[in-house]
Amino acid sequence: MAMPPPAQNSWSTGMCDWCAPPGGCGICLLACLCPCCMYGKYGELMPPTVCCGGSCGGSCCAMYGLSILGVPCVLQMQARGHLRMKYNIPGSACNDCCLTCWCSPCTMCQEYRECHIRGLGPGGVEKGSAVAMGGPPPPQAMDPAAPANKQ
Repeated sequence: MAMPPPAQNSWSTGMCDWCAPPGGCGICLLACLCPCCMYGKYGELMPPTVCCGGSCGGSCCAMYGLSILGVPCVLQMQARGHLRMKYNIPGSACNDCCLTCWCSPCTMCQEYRECHIRGLGPGGVEKGSAVAMGGPPPPQAMDPAAPANKQ
């Protein structure tokens, strides 16, 4: 069943929609039992302008380090603020701070679902609208009939 497209200025799912698709109950359990891994999953979907964005391992390690210091909400606040600004979702930094500090698993699940519903891929690039990155040039075949360039 396809999800309806989200409104440009609202969250697609609520804070308490813990087992809502995409992700279902699996992301809820991951956010509660291993928040560092959960942050890594959706940190990978953030652009590089968000701290550790685009890197699952980097996001996970940063969340773990800040958890040891007692301030893991710093990363989540930045990611949540990015999503709010990108999609013109109402809210404030103060609201983000309160939500991420006191209801971290709920906000992680909501942000993860938002990334997937809005079609964000690794690095925060929207799926289907990304211009292919320039890769290496295609291999060139040698023409045996061509004269050798001697100098």
